[in-house]
Amino acid sequence: MKDAKDIALKFLARKMDWTLTSDVARASGVTRVTIVQYLRELLGQGLVERRRIGRAAMWRIKRGGPAQNSTVLNIASSEVMRQLHAERGAYLRMKARLLADPRYDEKFVAILNAEVIDADSDERELVRRVYANHGYVVVYVEKVRGESRILEVPSPERKR
Repeated sequence: MKDAKDIALKFLARKMDWTLTSDVARASGVTRVTIVQYLRELLGQGLVERRRIGRAAMWRIKRGGPAQNSTVLNIASSEVMRQLHAERGAYLRMKARLLADPRYDEKFVAILNAEVIDADSDERELVRRVYANHGYVVVYVEKVRGESRILEVPSPERKR
């Protein structure tokens, strides 16, 4: 049954907002009584928070603190990073075609589901429009240009 607890944690990591116990149970494929036990364990481990509204309990990933910076972010970010790498791969496969198209010359493009969904010379405006039209989804944004830009960033020295 450890799988149900992991599924519940991943579900809450994706939601990132208060969620009813019954919704967590439904997503985990177990009964409400069972998921409450798992959620209480996660609460004790400092991974989730609970809010009571009348008789109902709502749950979310704990905000801030060491728990969010480790386990929860690893669960949520691994899926996000997989999606981001897939979108970047799609961009690299279509880059030659984008360079040949004057509509995209020196503009930022937004890649979602391996397709160009929008382009703009202003990156912030492009991102604002994409989120307004598609919601907060994983999207890859890159400026279409021929040469690669290499940045050299010095590493800060650690003081002991």
